[in-house]
Amino acid sequence: MKVEIKYNAGIINLPALVADVAPKASKIDLQVIVTIFGYMGYFSNFESCIPEIAQKLTISTQDVVNSLVFWEKHGILKLEDVQDYEVKMVVGKGETPSYTGKQVASFMENNKKMQSLFYECQVVMGKEFNKADHDCIIYLKETYRFSDAYIIL
Repeated sequence: MKVEIKYNAGIINLPALVADVAPKASKIDLQVIVTIFGYMGYFSNFESCIPEIAQKLTISTQDVVNSLVFWEKHGILKLEDVQDYEVKMVVGKGETPSYTGKQVASFMENNKKMQSLFYECQVVMGKEFNKADHDCIIYLKETYRFSDAYIIL
């Protein structure tokens, strides 16, 4: 089979890493990244374009923000001031993911301050954490990249 690519309407230049992350991406994630790179004008005042992107793709602004967080998590985008938006990642039916012991150990290896964070959070909450509590903190660190201070607050 021969494939001929038609460049009649221009070219979208995506980072090569997008191809590696694509199998993990949802349909919405793929739509958002292609739209962003397809319309580079969005980068001049991106914040005001989130509703426009949502309307163009017929999705919610929340879906756009969640997708941006997904692409940042995978190193494609760098977000600034993401705390201005309410970031809600939906996992299953609104649940945080459950991490295996191996995943927790790996996360602790990659983040030497994690034990200290767990301890500080337990002190603030006045209780010893269970697995669900640990999962929640890891989720906040890994998915949203919240700082330790922000999580403790």
